[in-house]
Amino acid sequence: MTDFLFCTKPISGHITPGLPVASELVRRGHRVRWIVEDDFAGMVEGAGARHVTPAHTPTLANLIEAGSDPLNAQFVDLIPGQLADYRACLEEFAASAVITDSTSGLGAMILHELGGPPWATLGVSPLALPSPETPPWRSGLPPAVTAEDRERYREMHREHAQVRTPGVTRGFNALRTGLGLAPLEPEVSIWDVLCSSFLHLQCGTRSLDYPRPGLTPAIRYVGATVATEPVADADLPPWWEELRGDRPVVFVSQGTLATDPGDLVLPTIDALAGQDVLLVVSTPDPRGLGPLPENVRAAAYVPYQNVLPLARVMVTNGGFNGVQIALSHGVPLVVAGDTDDKPEVANRVRLAGVGIDLHTGRPKPDQLGRAVAEVLTDPSYRDRAARVRADFAGHGGAAEAADLLVELAAGRVPRQGV
Repeated sequence: MTDFLFCTKPISGHITPGLPVASELVRRGHRVRWIVEDDFAGMVEGAGARHVTPAHTPTLANLIEAGSDPLNAQFVDLIPGQLADYRACLEEFAASAVITDSTSGLGAMILHELGGPPWATLGVSPLALPSPETPPWRSGLPPAVTAEDRERYREMHREHAQVRTPGVTRGFNALRTGLGLAPLEPEVSIWDVLCSSFLHLQCGTRSLDYPRPGLTPAIRYVGATVATEPVADADLPPWWEELRGDRPVVFVSQGTLATDPGDLVLPTIDALAGQDVLLVVSTPDPRGLGPLPENVRAAAYVPYQNVLPLARVMVTNGGFNGVQIALSHGVPLVVAGDTDDKPEVANRVRLAGVGIDLHTGRPKPDQLGRAVAEVLTDPSYRDRAARVRADFAGHGGAAEAADLLVELAAGRVPRQGV
């Protein structure tokens, strides 16, 4: 039996991909503890892990309110509190490895350098490791093809690290030296070390990412770690059997954070009202949508893994977890998102040919109507989505991630440099 310690941001999209991994470890007889705010205790304990309330790590909101720069607050100023919470937990729980989401791993990195266990990161967003082969984050540019592309991207990455965001690397280095650790090498920025150099478990596969030659063996694509099997005891709405009728099912959801229906849900309803489709809407307040057209069904919550096997298209704001579930079922997408990592997800959907990127977070009904019609009538989208589905199926998801974590804890995963 091995002990594992998880620690993630208190955001559903950062926690959800780790839950099946923790559950798989527990199923194999290992013990898992998870440091996260109390709001997520039920999710953690439902996976079989023991919830630990963070006693020392401040919230991002509190740090920013106290005057921290938002980037420093997210990547640097949390670290002292994380270290204190890690150490308090490790005093009576001798974890052999620490697992964090890919935006929360620097505290675990420093913990290891100060004598703690090795750490792994779980890529809950598309892989953001800077490379001359890949465009800068959120640029919307395609992967490099020519030597000129690579030189341009190399310079854009350098500008981002050294001109636009140098303060966050300086803050990280100042924290390191204050703890008696050497600063990063001059040519290395904080953006180069967000993925664990021991083991980075990247959700998704290469078929849903940019071409990345030269990745170290520490970067492992594991497929979809989010739950994809239908929920057997789900409380489904009374109209559920209508989804098995003759009309193609289109599913629309904005996920768990960006829930203003005016962004995507209402424009999709307007776009598809009266069309020969059955539109299924998942939104927190269905009553707030007003009177619905005859071909629209809405519920406060519809499990993705239950509706997607019946759907022909998913309309989404680009949440990475939802996109993975859709492609795990071979369902192509229409993506409209412009916050956080959503432009990165949308760009990968477009480049993989598994859907349409509308390049906006607030699309017009006519844009949505044309996009849905194209995806429904052009079989190439569904064909390519089926190929990605097969690629996902070739990986073990949570089981593969658990295998690698057990190897890490046993010292069998060699550490690679950045």
